[in-house]
Amino acid sequence: MIKQFKSLLKEFRRSRLGATAIESAFIIPIFFAIVFSCFEVGNVFFKQSVIEQAAHDAARQVRVGRAVAADYLNESPAPGQCSTGRECFYDEVCNALDMFGDCDQRLSIEVRQFEDFADLNANGADAMTCPNSPEYVFDAQPYEPGNRNEVIRVRICYLINTFNPAVGVNLKDNDDGTKSIVAIAIHRNEPYLDEDDINPNDCLDGDSDCNDI
Repeated sequence: MIKQFKSLLKEFRRSRLGATAIESAFIIPIFFAIVFSCFEVGNVFFKQSVIEQAAHDAARQVRVGRAVAADYLNESPAPGQCSTGRECFYDEVCNALDMFGDCDQRLSIEVRQFEDFADLNANGADAMTCPNSPEYVFDAQPYEPGNRNEVIRVRICYLINTFNPAVGVNLKDNDDGTKSIVAIAIHRNEPYLDEDDINPNDCLDGDSDCNDI
């Protein structure tokens, strides 16, 4: 009996039946985890790229004076339309990010004016207030598009979710499980014409007042 048991034990140890299934049970979960992580890393990089582009596009509206133009606002806003510069600027950024879902709980913006780049260097180290912060209030966010030739900083914070906690290690982890992507665009406003300025086209008539432009 003992000899038969030893013989069966030797055969069991030498048998390769089922080895592939066991190896696959260990390898397949790891393989799919790596594959899905690769997709998620690509998704995070894609979102970062789109958010940074949205920040630069929005900053251009400020740089060329579009954000302070009279026609930037809706004169008679319908329900749901923006009625202030801050709201219209927010909606413009949100429209660029609408592929990621609703902006209400994920997006915050700020536009801050500085006297010059030295002032920005001295006072521009403040942290961005993201929409999941207890201190976040939409109307309290800085919105200072400034005037021509002034230094402006535009910042966008957008919250994303990741399934793999190891993805986006360079992003800020929040208590609610989200990660923060912050995009920044800094520029000096162009010497654009205000509404009270002379239309440069009038200079074609040889107007003497155009000498100051």
